[in-house]
Amino acid sequence: MGESLGALLAATGGSIRTGPFGTVLSAAEYTAHGVPVVSVGELDHGAIRLRETTPRVDADTTERLAEYLLRPGDLVLGRKGAVDRSAWVRPEEDGYFLGSDGIRIRFAEGVHSRFMAYQFRSPAVREWLLRNAAGTTMLSLNERVLRRLPLTVPDPGTQRAIAEVLGALDDKIANNDRIVLLVDRLCAADTAKASAEAGTPRPLRDVLTLAYGRSLPAARRVPGPVPVYGSGGLCGHHSVSLVDRPGIVVGRKGTVGAVHWADGPHFPIDTTYTVQPVRPGTDEVLYHLLRTVRLGALDSDSAVPGLNRQEAYRQTVRVPDDDVLASLAASLRHRFALMRAVRAESRTLARTRDELLPLLLSGRIRVRDAESTVEEVL
Repeated sequence: MGESLGALLAATGGSIRTGPFGTVLSAAEYTAHGVPVVSVGELDHGAIRLRETTPRVDADTTERLAEYLLRPGDLVLGRKGAVDRSAWVRPEEDGYFLGSDGIRIRFAEGVHSRFMAYQFRSPAVREWLLRNAAGTTMLSLNERVLRRLPLTVPDPGTQRAIAEVLGALDDKIANNDRIVLLVDRLCAADTAKASAEAGTPRPLRDVLTLAYGRSLPAARRVPGPVPVYGSGGLCGHHSVSLVDRPGIVVGRKGTVGAVHWADGPHFPIDTTYTVQPVRPGTDEVLYHLLRTVRLGALDSDSAVPGLNRQEAYRQTVRVPDDDVLASLAASLRHRFALMRAVRAESRTLARTRDELLPLLLSGRIRVRDAESTVEEVL
């Protein structure tokens, strides 16, 4: 059956809370360490993705503003900008803090929160949120608008069954993410160890060249499989590549000095540099070496953040000696191939989930049939 979010919450005892802002929580209270603050920038269509720039708050703030702490099963939405983004709070994210650009929905017993989280990711709900949000240059949501949102509310057993079949896919994706993170950390540790034990300081100009990306406005992109990279990372897709191999992309304007890895052919736009190692076959090692260089501190443009190429070339890294470098490069290539395969599996799982979601919500397929589809890809 269908009803509005407001009616559902009124009937079951759930609640909506907008994140703190203004005099409640000032930017001066953010810290480098502590509890992550979840706002629209941390929402990635279903999951919370912490960034290097994610602000944090200390224990004094969380104690003073305990009503903004997130709990497992909460649903967090973007309040400004990307108002169609949402994420379901997992058990390991218990105690994260609701940011000023976020809205929290807490469902009471009798409503399966994970089922509702999937419904908020459906095309119908996302389109409704975008269509009903206020503003033109910057969309914004508020509690009054959100309470009018129409929802499908089947019986509790159906809610649970749909959440479980789709959750199996997301749980596997989350596990894959943990594998990638662990392998990445192992690569970084081995690179740091080799550099410290058998490394020679060298200026970057001796180990790499930085080439400008190319302008590719969103309006000129043709839908395709090629990832497009800006200074902040992946920012879209295109039909053709500028670089026909895996490689490193460095932020030049905007997120200055950010270092990104592209798994295959890609298109770095004009806010970036693409990196070409002087010694072929050392891309993976150089990626981890570059992450230790504080390129972001070299911002040379007072109006718009920018990374000057000549300033970058003067920075030094400890490059392992040739024999150690060759062995390390071979080891990292193997591990990067593993991470590439795991990411590819996650993309397949995500496509399956996104195809099943509207079919299950509309009743066009039965949960039993969806379970068979999921078993084939897990």
